[in-house]
Parts: sequence; structure tokens; C-alpha cells
Amino acid sequence: MENLEFHNLEFNEGINVTVRRGEGWATRLAPGDVFFFGQEGCGVEVPPAGVGTCLSAQVYDDLGDIPITLLAYEHDSDCQSRDGLRDELKRIYGSGGLTGSFTVIVFTVEPFRMSVE
Repeated sequence: MENLEFHNLEFNEGINVTVRRGEGWATRLAPGDVFFFGQEGCGVEVPPAGVGTCLSAQVYDDLGDIPITLLAYEHDSDCQSRDGLRDELKRIYGSGGLTGSFTVIVFTVEPFRMSVE
């Protein structure tokens, strides 16, 4: 099972989108695949925050090719505009990370809930 890390563990109820640089995630996730998700940089020592289910993983040749209608479902509300997404991708990948192909993963999440009795 894949482990998808997020800088911001903010998610929408229902459908979510994340944008990843390159084509790697399009070959690692297929519709129906279940994955763990967790906080970026925490590694495997920290339990995952929950599980997600991939609905699609589509490659776009350029950041500008990603439909703005998909960005409306971006899990991080700061990335629901092209400018916000560019700012976040630049923070993650550096200024050179804004060119090339990108994979848009559409997914749902189910956070793990801890109960205390």
C-alpha cells in the first residue's frame, strides 16, 4: 500500500485533489487503490493519519493544462487557485519545479479516529 504525504492535512468532505510533480504517482496509483496518508516528513515511525481511495490519477503536460474546475477540489484551500498552487509547488519543489508534467490525483479520505473510553 502506498503512503502519500501532505504538508497540510486539511481535507474536503467528499472529493479531494492533490497535484504532484512528474508522472510517478500516475503509475503508482490506479482508480480504486487504497493508500495511507500522513504528515509530510514524519516518515514511517509516525502512524498514518488515515486512508485514502484513489478515484483517478491523470498526467498533465503543463501546470497550466490542469482544469481550474479540478483545482476547486484541491485539498489545501490555499491551492484552489492557479497562483496559490504555483506558490505551494514552488515552496515544495523550488522555482525549477514549476515546469514539466504534473499528476493530479483525485481521491477521498477516511481519517483514523482514536476513541478514548
